[in-house]
Amino acid sequence: MKKLILISILIGANLFAIANDNNKNVSKKKHKLNYNEFMTKYGDNDTAAVIIEIFFDKRNNAAKGQMSFLPISTGIAIILPPVGVGLMAISTPLFINGMIVNQKYNRKKLMNILEEYHYNNELPLKLKNQVIAILEAEDDLKEIDYVKNNTLELRKVRDQTTQSKNKEVVVLNF
Repeated sequence: MKKLILISILIGANLFAIANDNNKNVSKKKHKLNYNEFMTKYGDNDTAAVIIEIFFDKRNNAAKGQMSFLPISTGIAIILPPVGVGLMAISTPLFINGMIVNQKYNRKKLMNILEEYHYNNELPLKLKNQVIAILEAEDDLKEIDYVKNNTLELRKVRDQTTQSKNKEVVVLNF
């Protein structure tokens, strides 16, 4: 009996491996792109790039970060039950919020928003406000960098002129 179970597991594993290899040859679904592929395909202007950045940032950082607390607190509950139960009570709402954020900022919705923006040049109001805020912040940072660079250049010029004024010029006539 044990041999039969072992043989069926091995055959199942082989079939799974073969099926997995065959699936690699099938092209990806349109919405199953990674960050770089989204940027290449849809990130043709600043607004689209910011939209892609928002979605991947929310999905990868916020959602997964919030969802990671529940498994950690569960592990702590196994070791120290009183502390772990308290942590689980705190981390469960975070886990639920992470699941909601993960669903809200999924790739299929991103693709639909990018295609809608490409064809109609329209964005949902909340997303539009986020994009405007990020683009304005980037413009402010560019202005600050421009001022810093110009200030450094002016200092260099001032230092060079000060050094040249302090040097004595000796002219030798022959």
